[in-house]
Amino acid sequence: MNLTGVIEAYLILGVTLGVYGWSYAYLIEWTNRVVNIVFAFVPLRVGVDEGSTALTLSSLGYQSAAGVSLAIIRKVRTLFWIALGLILTAQYSLSPKIVAEQASAQRDSLK
Repeated sequence: MNLTGVIEAYLILGVTLGVYGWSYAYLIEWTNRVVNIVFAFVPLRVGVDEGSTALTLSSLGYQSAAGVSLAIIRKVRTLFWIALGLILTAQYSLSPKIVAEQASAQRDSLK
């Protein structure tokens, strides 16, 4: 179990629903992990997170829309970190001009 996932669920539930319960956050994170393992073959778990979180929260007596909101907030977080990683990779990777200059310099040093 991931402690940061439980804390994240706790905070999101508190902000969106006003429900601050460690047991709810733990239960949601536990079901999220189980569903992620079972449906690992679904790309970006499209619809899987939303459905499982909505089902979990509706079984706890809350609206299923709250579960969908929680899953969407988590998905936005994931997409943010993916985008940031791609931007940093593009920024710090070698440009074709630099690679060509390095290859030319290596050829010149071998002569």
